[in-house]
Amino acid sequence: MTQMPKSRTLLVIGATSLLARELAHSYAASGWRIILAGRDDDELKRVASDLSIRHLATVDTISVDLAEEASVDAAALQVLRGGIPQVIIFVAGVSDGSKEAPYNRSIAQNLLAVNYGGPTRLMNALLSGLKSAPGTMVAFVSSVAGDRGRRSNFIYGAAKAALNTYCQGLRALLAPDKVGVLTVKLGYMDTRLAYGAVAPILTCSPTYAAKAIRRAIERRLCGRIPALRARRNVDGAAVRRDHVDAIGRSRRRGAAHRPQYAEFSSGLWRVDRWLRARLPGRRSDARQSHMGRSRRADDCDHRSRE
Repeated sequence: MTQMPKSRTLLVIGATSLLARELAHSYAASGWRIILAGRDDDELKRVASDLSIRHLATVDTISVDLAEEASVDAAALQVLRGGIPQVIIFVAGVSDGSKEAPYNRSIAQNLLAVNYGGPTRLMNALLSGLKSAPGTMVAFVSSVAGDRGRRSNFIYGAAKAALNTYCQGLRALLAPDKVGVLTVKLGYMDTRLAYGAVAPILTCSPTYAAKAIRRAIERRLCGRIPALRARRNVDGAAVRRDHVDAIGRSRRRGAAHRPQYAEFSSGLWRVDRWLRARLPGRRSDARQSHMGRSRRADDCDHRSRE
Protein backbone atom coordinates (compact mmCIF):
# COMPACT_ATOMS: atom_id res chain seq x y z
CA MET A 1 0.00 0.00 0.00
CA THR A 2 1.41 3.35 -1.02
CA GLN A 3 1.58 5.99 1.66
CA MET A 4 3.09 9.45 1.78
CA PRO A 5 6.09 10.03 4.07
CA LYS A 6 5.60 11.93 7.28
CA SER A 7 5.47 15.48 5.95
CA ARG A 8 8.11 17.88 7.30
CA THR A 9 9.74 15.26 9.50
CA LEU A 10 13.52 14.84 9.69
CA LEU A 11 15.38 11.79 11.00
CA VAL A 12 19.09 12.32 11.77
CA ILE A 13 21.28 9.31 12.61
CA GLY A 14 24.38 10.33 14.55
CA ALA A 15 22.51 13.27 15.98
CA THR A 16 25.04 14.47 18.56
CA SER A 17 27.76 15.39 16.06
CA LEU A 18 28.31 19.06 15.29
CA LEU A 19 27.13 18.65 11.69
CA ALA A 20 23.98 16.80 12.77
CA ARG A 21 23.17 19.52 15.30
CA GLU A 22 23.46 22.20 12.66
CA LEU A 23 21.16 20.22 10.37
CA ALA A 24 18.64 19.70 13.16
CA HIS A 25 18.65 23.41 14.06
CA SER A 26 18.20 24.37 10.41
CA TYR A 27 15.14 22.16 9.95
CA ALA A 28 13.68 22.86 13.39
CA ALA A 29 13.82 26.60 12.71
CA SER A 30 11.62 25.95 9.66
CA GLY A 31 9.00 24.19 11.72
CA TRP A 32 9.97 20.60 11.00
CA ARG A 33 9.47 17.74 13.46
CA ILE A 34 12.88 16.31 14.41
CA ILE A 35 13.83 12.74 15.29
CA LEU A 36 17.31 12.39 16.77
CA ALA A 37 19.02 8.98 16.73
CA GLY A 38 22.33 8.23 18.43
CA ARG A 39 24.08 6.09 20.99
CA ASP A 40 24.58 8.70 23.74
CA ASP A 41 21.16 8.97 25.39
CA ASP A 42 22.13 11.78 27.76
CA GLU A 43 23.55 13.94 24.98
CA LEU A 44 20.53 13.21 22.81
CA LYS A 45 18.27 14.55 25.54
CA ARG A 46 20.35 17.72 25.85
CA VAL A 47 20.25 18.32 22.09
CA ALA A 48 16.51 17.63 22.00
CA SER A 49 15.90 20.04 24.87
CA ASP A 50 17.95 22.74 23.14
CA LEU A 51 15.97 22.34 19.92
CA SER A 52 12.65 22.43 21.75
CA ILE A 53 13.53 25.60 23.68
CA ARG A 54 15.13 27.49 20.80
CA HIS A 55 12.64 26.65 18.07
CA LEU A 56 9.57 25.33 19.91
CA ALA A 57 9.99 22.20 17.80
CA THR A 58 8.61 18.72 18.38
CA VAL A 59 11.64 16.52 19.03
CA ASP A 60 11.82 12.75 19.60
CA THR A 61 14.87 10.60 20.31
CA ILE A 62 15.84 7.06 19.34
CA SER A 63 18.70 5.16 20.95
CA VAL A 64 20.82 3.28 18.42
CA ASP A 65 24.37 1.95 18.28
CA LEU A 66 25.31 1.14 14.69
CA ALA A 67 27.92 -1.36 15.89
CA GLU A 68 25.23 -3.49 17.57
CA GLU A 69 22.86 -5.43 15.31
CA ALA A 70 20.14 -5.75 17.94
CA SER A 71 20.21 -2.00 18.58
CA VAL A 72 19.92 -1.25 14.85
CA ASP A 73 16.97 -3.63 14.43
CA ALA A 74 15.16 -2.12 17.41
CA ALA A 75 15.69 1.41 16.09
CA ALA A 76 14.34 0.42 12.68
CA LEU A 77 11.16 -0.96 14.23
CA GLN A 78 10.70 2.26 16.19
CA VAL A 79 11.05 4.33 13.00
CA LEU A 80 8.60 2.15 11.08
CA ARG A 81 6.02 2.37 13.86
CA GLY A 82 6.07 6.16 13.63
CA GLY A 83 6.04 6.28 9.82
CA ILE A 84 8.83 6.95 7.32
CA PRO A 85 10.15 10.54 7.72
CA GLN A 86 10.24 12.80 4.69
CA VAL A 87 14.01 13.34 5.01
CA ILE A 88 16.51 10.86 6.48
CA ILE A 89 20.15 11.88 6.94
CA PHE A 90 22.94 9.51 8.01
CA VAL A 91 25.70 11.52 9.69
CA ALA A 92 27.08 8.80 11.97
CA GLY A 93 30.56 7.43 11.40
CA VAL A 94 33.80 6.63 13.20
CA SER A 95 37.48 6.98 12.39
CA ASP A 96 39.06 6.27 15.77
CA GLY A 97 42.06 3.99 15.43
CA SER A 98 42.37 4.26 11.65
CA LYS A 99 46.17 3.98 11.78
CA GLU A 100 46.07 0.96 14.11
CA ALA A 101 43.23 -0.78 12.25
CA PRO A 102 45.45 -2.73 9.79
CA TYR A 103 47.08 -4.45 12.78
CA ASN A 104 44.06 -4.72 15.09
CA ARG A 105 41.13 -6.90 14.07
CA SER A 106 38.63 -5.47 16.57
CA ILE A 107 39.32 -1.85 15.54
CA ALA A 108 39.04 -2.77 11.86
CA GLN A 109 35.75 -4.59 12.42
CA ASN A 110 34.39 -1.62 14.35
CA LEU A 111 35.33 0.79 11.54
CA LEU A 112 33.62 -1.41 8.96
CA ALA A 113 30.54 -2.02 11.11
CA VAL A 114 29.83 1.59 12.03
CA ASN A 115 30.71 3.21 8.71
CA TYR A 116 29.12 0.62 6.45
CA GLY A 117 27.49 -2.36 8.17
CA GLY A 118 25.27 -0.40 10.58
CA PRO A 119 23.86 2.15 8.11
CA THR A 120 23.15 -0.50 5.48
CA ARG A 121 21.50 -2.82 8.00
CA LEU A 122 19.24 0.01 9.12
CA MET A 123 18.39 0.90 5.53
CA ASN A 124 17.59 -2.73 4.72
CA ALA A 125 15.12 -2.79 7.60
CA LEU A 126 13.49 0.44 6.37
CA LEU A 127 13.50 -0.55 2.70
CA SER A 128 9.95 -1.93 2.53
CA GLY A 129 8.61 1.23 4.13
CA LEU A 130 10.65 3.46 1.81
CA LYS A 131 9.38 1.74 -1.33
CA SER A 132 5.82 2.50 -0.28
CA ALA A 133 6.55 6.14 0.64
CA PRO A 134 7.23 8.17 -2.53
CA GLY A 135 8.65 11.60 -1.84
CA THR A 136 11.21 10.50 0.73
CA MET A 137 14.79 11.78 0.51
CA VAL A 138 17.69 9.81 2.04
CA ALA A 139 21.14 11.41 2.38
CA PHE A 140 24.34 9.67 3.43
CA VAL A 141 27.22 11.82 4.69
CA SER A 142 30.25 9.97 3.33
CA SER A 143 33.81 11.15 2.72
CA VAL A 144 36.30 11.76 -0.05
CA ALA A 145 38.42 9.15 1.77
CA GLY A 146 36.41 6.58 -0.17
CA ASP A 147 37.67 7.87 -3.52
CA ARG A 148 41.15 6.36 -3.15
CA GLY A 149 43.14 4.38 -0.60
CA ARG A 150 45.53 6.21 1.71
CA ARG A 151 47.99 4.31 3.83
CA SER A 152 46.93 6.20 6.96
CA ASN A 153 43.21 5.36 6.81
CA PHE A 154 42.54 2.87 4.02
CA ILE A 155 40.23 0.66 6.12
CA TYR A 156 38.09 3.67 6.97
CA GLY A 157 38.29 4.65 3.30
CA ALA A 158 37.28 1.13 2.24
CA ALA A 159 34.15 1.38 4.40
CA LYS A 160 33.27 4.75 2.84
CA ALA A 161 33.94 3.41 -0.65
CA ALA A 162 31.59 0.51 0.05
CA LEU A 163 28.99 2.97 1.35
CA ASN A 164 29.30 5.08 -1.80
CA THR A 165 28.75 2.04 -4.01
CA TYR A 166 25.82 0.96 -1.85
CA CYS A 167 24.26 4.39 -2.31
CA GLN A 168 24.59 4.11 -6.08
CA GLY A 169 22.76 0.79 -6.13
CA LEU A 170 20.15 1.95 -3.62
CA ARG A 171 19.52 5.05 -5.72
CA ALA A 172 18.81 2.90 -8.78
CA LEU A 173 16.62 0.53 -6.78
CA LEU A 174 14.43 3.23 -5.26
CA ALA A 175 14.23 5.54 -8.27
CA PRO A 176 11.08 3.88 -9.74
CA ASP A 177 9.40 4.40 -6.35
CA LYS A 178 10.13 8.15 -6.45
CA VAL A 179 12.53 7.94 -3.49
CA GLY A 180 15.75 9.95 -3.72
CA VAL A 181 19.20 8.93 -2.44
CA LEU A 182 21.95 11.51 -2.08
CA THR A 183 25.63 10.83 -1.34
CA VAL A 184 27.44 13.70 0.39
CA LYS A 185 31.24 13.56 0.17
CA LEU A 186 32.79 16.02 2.57
CA GLY A 187 36.44 16.92 2.80
CA TYR A 188 38.19 18.46 5.79
CA MET A 189 35.75 19.89 8.33
CA ASP A 190 36.30 21.89 11.49
CA THR A 191 34.79 19.54 14.08
CA ARG A 192 35.83 18.37 17.53
CA LEU A 193 37.64 15.39 15.97
CA ALA A 194 39.96 17.83 14.19
CA TYR A 195 40.91 19.83 17.27
CA GLY A 196 44.66 20.27 17.46
CA ALA A 197 45.27 19.31 13.84
CA VAL A 198 46.77 21.67 11.27
CA ALA A 199 43.86 22.65 9.05
CA PRO A 200 44.25 23.28 5.31
CA ILE A 201 43.46 26.72 3.93
CA LEU A 202 40.00 25.72 2.72
CA THR A 203 38.31 24.24 5.77
CA CYS A 204 34.58 23.60 5.83
CA SER A 205 32.60 24.57 8.93
CA PRO A 206 29.66 22.43 10.15
CA THR A 207 27.33 25.40 9.64
CA TYR A 208 28.41 25.83 6.02
CA ALA A 209 28.16 22.09 5.35
CA ALA A 210 24.69 21.85 6.90
CA LYS A 211 23.39 24.69 4.75
CA ALA A 212 24.90 23.16 1.62
CA ILE A 213 23.48 19.71 2.39
CA ARG A 214 20.00 21.06 3.00
CA ARG A 215 20.18 23.11 -0.19
CA ALA A 216 21.24 20.01 -2.13
CA ILE A 217 18.36 17.99 -0.67
CA GLU A 218 15.82 20.66 -1.47
CA ARG A 219 17.02 20.93 -5.04
CA ARG A 220 16.19 17.25 -5.50
CA LEU A 221 19.51 16.38 -7.11
CA CYS A 222 18.39 12.89 -8.09
CA GLY A 223 15.31 14.35 -9.78
CA ARG A 224 13.05 11.41 -9.02
CA ILE A 225 10.98 12.37 -6.00
CA PRO A 226 7.59 14.08 -6.02
CA ALA A 227 7.45 17.85 -5.83
CA LEU A 228 6.20 19.41 -2.63
CA ARG A 229 3.42 21.25 -4.43
CA ALA A 230 0.00 19.74 -3.77
CA ARG A 231 -3.13 19.35 -5.81
CA ARG A 232 -6.59 18.06 -4.95
CA ASN A 233 -7.86 14.66 -5.97
CA VAL A 234 -11.50 13.76 -6.63
CA ASP A 235 -12.13 13.32 -2.91
CA GLY A 236 -10.69 16.73 -2.06
CA ALA A 237 -7.74 15.32 -0.11
CA ALA A 238 -4.35 16.95 -0.54
CA VAL A 239 -1.86 14.75 -2.37
CA ARG A 240 1.57 15.47 -3.76
CA ARG A 241 1.98 15.93 -7.48
CA ASP A 242 4.36 13.40 -8.97
CA HIS A 243 7.48 14.87 -10.46
CA VAL A 244 8.55 13.68 -13.90
CA ASP A 245 11.33 11.17 -13.23
CA ALA A 246 14.89 11.78 -14.29
CA ILE A 247 14.81 9.24 -17.10
CA GLY A 248 11.99 11.08 -18.81
CA ARG A 249 13.78 14.39 -18.43
CA SER A 250 16.99 12.92 -19.86
CA ARG A 251 15.18 11.56 -22.89
CA ARG A 252 13.65 14.93 -23.63
CA ARG A 253 17.16 16.38 -23.46
CA GLY A 254 18.43 13.77 -25.90
CA ALA A 255 20.46 11.84 -23.31
CA ALA A 256 18.38 8.76 -22.56
CA HIS A 257 21.32 6.76 -21.26
CA ARG A 258 23.01 9.48 -19.24
CA PRO A 259 23.87 8.16 -15.75
CA GLN A 260 22.10 9.89 -12.90
CA TYR A 261 24.64 11.85 -10.84
CA ALA A 262 23.45 12.30 -7.29
CA GLU A 263 26.64 12.88 -5.33
CA PHE A 264 27.42 16.16 -3.65
CA SER A 265 30.68 17.71 -2.45
CA SER A 266 31.01 20.94 -0.53
CA GLY A 267 31.81 24.09 -2.47
CA LEU A 268 35.11 24.59 -0.66
CA TRP A 269 36.21 21.09 -1.64
CA ARG A 270 35.42 21.78 -5.30
CA VAL A 271 37.27 25.12 -5.19
CA ASP A 272 40.25 23.42 -3.56
CA ARG A 273 40.40 20.82 -6.35
CA TRP A 274 40.22 23.55 -8.97
CA LEU A 275 43.03 25.57 -7.36
CA ARG A 276 45.34 22.62 -6.81
CA ALA A 277 44.93 21.48 -10.40
CA ARG A 278 46.30 24.84 -11.53
CA LEU A 279 49.12 25.42 -9.04
CA PRO A 280 52.65 25.55 -10.54
CA GLY A 281 54.24 22.13 -10.55
CA ARG A 282 50.91 20.32 -10.33
CA ARG A 283 49.45 18.18 -13.07
CA SER A 284 46.28 19.69 -14.47
CA ASP A 285 44.83 16.54 -15.99
CA ALA A 286 41.42 15.22 -14.97
CA ARG A 287 42.84 12.66 -12.55
CA GLN A 288 44.82 15.25 -10.61
CA SER A 289 41.84 17.62 -10.65
CA HIS A 290 39.64 14.88 -9.24
CA MET A 291 42.05 13.73 -6.57
CA GLY A 292 44.01 16.89 -5.82
CA ARG A 293 43.76 17.97 -2.22
CA SER A 294 46.16 19.08 0.46
CA ARG A 295 47.97 16.03 1.84
CA ARG A 296 47.69 17.55 5.27
CA ALA A 297 44.01 16.72 5.14
CA ASP A 298 44.49 13.05 4.27
CA ASP A 299 44.15 11.99 7.89
CA CYS A 300 41.58 14.59 8.83
CA ASP A 301 38.44 13.90 6.80
CA HIS A 302 35.16 14.59 8.53
CA ARG A 303 34.31 11.57 10.56
CA SER A 304 32.45 11.12 13.84
CA ARG A 305 30.65 8.40 15.63
CA GLU A 306 27.59 9.50 17.49
